[in-house]
Amino acid sequence: MGIDPGETTEDGMFSVEMVNCLGSCALAPVMLVDGTYHNKLKLEDVPGIVERYRLADAEEGEAGND
Repeated sequence: MGIDPGETTEDGMFSVEMVNCLGSCALAPVMLVDGTYHNKLKLEDVPGIVERYRLADAEEGEAGND
């Protein structure tokens, strides 16, 4: 995504925040996106997760143009 903690992507779609606790230690490392927990992550998992959200957002935008 090319952003650091505390920053937001240029399109405003993603922000990165470092937090002490998401209440899911047994599932760590964890990423929370729009209320959905993505757990037991590896660094290489993150780009695919981000891309799925980008595609879903694009599809919603297209559906709204009908």
